[in-house]
Amino acid sequence: MKFFKKTAVFLVSFLALTSTVFASQASEGAATTSIPTAWWIAPLASVVALVIAYIFYKKVMSTPEGNEQMIAIASHAMREAGGLLEVSLKDVNLESETRIGD
Repeated sequence: MKFFKKTAVFLVSFLALTSTVFASQASEGAATTSIPTAWWIAPLASVVALVIAYIFYKKVMSTPEGNEQMIAIASHAMREAGGLLEVSLKDVNLESETRIGD
């Protein structure tokens, strides 16, 4: 719950800051800027998304891996996934070589 409170505080303060910046730009006049205000939504939202993703990453990485059995299962799954990926890459390479040779 503490994590979500911190995230909410960050988002509110970020939006308040950006709204004051937009308000100051609007008071200066529309002739000084050529980018519409609505176009700033996507870049600002992407920055917010990156910050939230970083917070989630730190939260997940701070949790323990689990007990011995969970660690063993995870290592087996990773080994099998690596083998499957290797076979898939070989299939893709063979497919691309046959198409180039045609």
